[in-house]
Amino acid sequence: MVQSAQTTAKGIPFLREVSQTENRVIFLFTLCMLSTDTLNPIKIVTNLLRLPTWPITYICGALLLNVVYVNAYIIIYSGVRIFFHSILSIFFREIQLVGVNNIPQHGPVIFTGNHSNQFVDALMVLCNCRHKVGFMIAEKSMHRPVIGHFARAIGCIPVVRAQDTAKRASGQIRINGTRVEGLGTEFTKSVAEKYKLRIAGLAEEMRVTEVIDDHTAVLKEEPSEASQKSDFSAFDIITYIDQKDSFKKVWEAFQEGTCLGIFPEGGSHDRTDLLPLKAGIALIAFGAVEELGLEIPVVPVGLNYIRRHKFRGRAVIEFGAPITVTPELEEQYKSGQKREATAAFLDMVVDSMRSVIVTAPDYDRMQLIQTARRIWSQDGVIMNPKEKQDLSRRFAEAYKRLQESDEPEIKKQVQALEDRLAKYQQRLDEFGLHDYQVPTLKRRRTWRMVYKLTHMTSVFVLASLPTVLLNAPVGLLAKYLAEKERVRALEKSRVKLEAKDVMLSKKIQICIILVPLLWIAYAVVLYVAGVPLQMTILLFVSFPIFSYLGVLSAEAGMVDVKDLRPYLMQLLPDPKGVLESLPIERAQLRTDLRRFVSKIGPTLGVLYTEKDIDWVAYTRLARTASGNHLVQEGEASEETAAESKTPATTDKEA
Repeated sequence: MVQSAQTTAKGIPFLREVSQTENRVIFLFTLCMLSTDTLNPIKIVTNLLRLPTWPITYICGALLLNVVYVNAYIIIYSGVRIFFHSILSIFFREIQLVGVNNIPQHGPVIFTGNHSNQFVDALMVLCNCRHKVGFMIAEKSMHRPVIGHFARAIGCIPVVRAQDTAKRASGQIRINGTRVEGLGTEFTKSVAEKYKLRIAGLAEEMRVTEVIDDHTAVLKEEPSEASQKSDFSAFDIITYIDQKDSFKKVWEAFQEGTCLGIFPEGGSHDRTDLLPLKAGIALIAFGAVEELGLEIPVVPVGLNYIRRHKFRGRAVIEFGAPITVTPELEEQYKSGQKREATAAFLDMVVDSMRSVIVTAPDYDRMQLIQTARRIWSQDGVIMNPKEKQDLSRRFAEAYKRLQESDEPEIKKQVQALEDRLAKYQQRLDEFGLHDYQVPTLKRRRTWRMVYKLTHMTSVFVLASLPTVLLNAPVGLLAKYLAEKERVRALEKSRVKLEAKDVMLSKKIQICIILVPLLWIAYAVVLYVAGVPLQMTILLFVSFPIFSYLGVLSAEAGMVDVKDLRPYLMQLLPDPKGVLESLPIERAQLRTDLRRFVSKIGPTLGVLYTEKDIDWVAYTRLARTASGNHLVQEGEASEETAAESKTPATTDKEA
């Protein structure tokens, strides 16, 4: 990414820093004037004219009310954004941004992101881009407590998702080719053209093109072998949804300059790669050209989480280069080849989205890739978020390439390194250590252990009262309810692995409701116990500050516990020998890993030879080579593309 020439040493655009400085100077200067009678301009004028100050107060108050009334939506939107900024700062230890300069300065923009943390994904986009963003949200989510209220406040567009209409039908079916045979079914009453059928327990959805009678129907395409069972099976019916009204709201938002947030995978999941994309985003992009004459840029957003379901996790948000509907695709779409144009644009979206995330076959291999990246990196060198993302993608893509290698010897060496990395990571997990702590194991410093122990004790003493009283009750309840929500979501889903993507959203919802109620309860108890009203109000207003300081103090204490752990374990005879061997094992792993990378690196092309990689171009070449278009089957059909005014596939979950 090319950085602007007008940047400071900290990487902040120069003009923005000038603006921030001017605002601070003006604010502080105004505050000084108002706090000093001899400098207060209002008092100076009223004293000269010998007038009271209350008329000016009333006039300014009336003007203020008028501004609030006229700009109510902007004020509410800004208030919600500030509120969720504070929520994210509590629930995340660090949120790092990459590629912010890729966001267009003006006009409507479509932000398209991977959907791996349910409603938190929308909050990340909402709070970390410069534009006003409205999201397409599942209509059923608009009726959920907290979520629905905030969604309406920021102008989200509700969409009835086809999968939300799925219901178990009476009778059973058996599929032979494109012919559907029913047993005890009533197709003429419950099924119509464009409806979809789904065998119970399977994810594949089959579009109906014709209903012959109550027991016979015809599918548009022959389904997979898994759906063509010899025995009759229970099935679900998915209603066809016409989304004309939703599309009209999208056009209105674009005409007002509002940006659109959309998650084209259709629903949240906890996998390590993208799910097949739905065609809605392509239909919106082409529809904007056709209906409004606007080529709206689509900006990919990579939402990369570390410990995403845990409290005080970390996140890296990467904004990729925007893409637009090309003149060639626009011409192809207008000439009647809508299916081909839609599929081609979806491929562009897939390439751009994969260019801002790190993908792996599964979580175990993702962890090994991150371990290899940390071991390979030079000790003492702190990489910025962009460099970490780039290096992690290089390792991930190289691993995929080597797994597909035709040379048995290379596969054997890769497997040997993978086993050693897994064994090393397993040892770290057994002792509760992190990789960054291993180099310090060979430096036993008694004074550092004493300092850590003293610091930890002091921090825990300071954090104990606000943490136990203000945070722990709601935190423990939120953890319990989030686990129940995870189990429930896993039972309903066909794509989730463990359903951990729903946990943090549930914790945030619980805390938004219960934390203020807990503070109110404490205030009532204090007042009833005889604490003066003014002191009670002061304590109530101070609860948020004490609560946040408790979070920070407890976190600092936990960091000390983690750092102190290896020192204490070295005092025990059993783990001492293993711990002392870990730095040697890590050093040997680094040597062997670097030697292997130097050996096979030239065969990996740009992953090894180029300092700066065009990741969009790389993912496009990789997709073309593998033939993986990652577009949901049937979503880019001729019927869907032809009905560009009815985006039946734009159903999103926040």
